[in-house]
Formats: sequence, structure tokens, C-alpha cells
Amino acid sequence: MAKLTLDIVTPNGVTFSDTVDSVSVEAIDGEIGILPDHIPLFTALKIGILSYKKDNITDYIAVMGGFLDIVNNKVTVLSKSSEVANNINVLRVKQDKEKADVELMKKSGDEHFANAQREVFKSATRLRAVEMLEKTGRRKLL
Repeated sequence: MAKLTLDIVTPNGVTFSDTVDSVSVEAIDGEIGILPDHIPLFTALKIGILSYKKDNITDYIAVMGGFLDIVNNKVTVLSKSSEVANNINVLRVKQDKEKADVELMKKSGDEHFANAQREVFKSATRLRAVEMLEKTGRRKLL
């Protein structure tokens, strides 16, 4: 069976690269499932979870928005940042989320409210990626 090459690229370089069986990602218009021989596509991504399946194992990556490009069985994600669920430090993310929640409350009605709200959402997305991985039994939450 044909495979997909999945590359996730951030300003710091390639943060993930592997050959996978399928990819699912949260685009701005809804979730997209990608299998080999998918038609070419370029779309914007939401802050959300990218999942991929390889050898009947599903893994998760928190993606902080960006763009998705599919051409000739190559899936490229361009994002400001991304984190593989198994590498996420849950304690740090929970602390980040608490700080962002406090800032959100302080900035309610302020011009910086949207930025604070975005930080809360990014932390929640990272935690969701870890929780999804934990449900597979391959990682235990701290």
C-alpha cells in the first residue's frame, strides 16, 4: 500500500518527519482525513490536533495553526510551533495555562484579550493532545 510522507516545519526547522499511513488534521473549515493519493490541496489550519497513523498505531501532535500542503503523497504542515504529544511536559503546560487564565481575566475588555485567550487555547490544545495519547495507554499523565 502507498504511504504518505509527513513533514511538520516550524521557524526552528523540521520538527517532525516520517512516512505514515494516514493523517487527520483540523483545518479552518473542518477536519480533513488524508490517505495516500489524496488530491492536491492547500489550506489554513486551526490551532488543534494533528493525528497520524503508522503501522496501526495512532500518534498525536499539537499544531499551533499554520498551513497544510498536500502534493504527490507528501503532506507538509507549516506552523509557528508544534509539539509531539509524547514530548509535552504536562506540568509546564498546566502552569502555562493557569498563567494564561489569570492574564485572560485581567485583560477582559482590554486590547490584549485576544492574545491572552489564544494562549489559553494553545495550552488547552497541548493538554488535549496528551490526553488523547494517554487514552491509547502508551503514556500516563503526570
